[in-house]
Amino acid sequence: MNAKAWLKYRGRRSAWRAGCLLGGSRAKSWRDVGGLLLAIEVLSPSTAQQDRVKKRRLFAGAGVPEYWIVDPEVRVIERWRPGDDLPELCNKTLVWHPAGASAPLVLDLPALFRTALGD
Repeated sequence: MNAKAWLKYRGRRSAWRAGCLLGGSRAKSWRDVGGLLLAIEVLSPSTAQQDRVKKRRLFAGAGVPEYWIVDPEVRVIERWRPGDDLPELCNKTLVWHPAGASAPLVLDLPALFRTALGD
């Protein structure tokens, strides 16, 4: 069974809430999550700076292997990994194969954006 948990982060100068999809019971704090395999953020103009800088550093510092920033306006997913100076910009196909997965997740991004944006 999957449970969606809303977790809050409060830093010195920022705060946000994140939804976590977990197997098993509902998480009450980030410590309950253990380790995220992937964090995904849908970009909005009002939070772009926070998403691209602060949250990216937070997730990289926490050891999250991948952080995707979805930019629906330009139909691109920025794929960030710890240590990256620049993101991989994905606009055709995105293949994600986390450690331990039996098969990769393959996303057809033009089809995904068409469906999500109602084209």
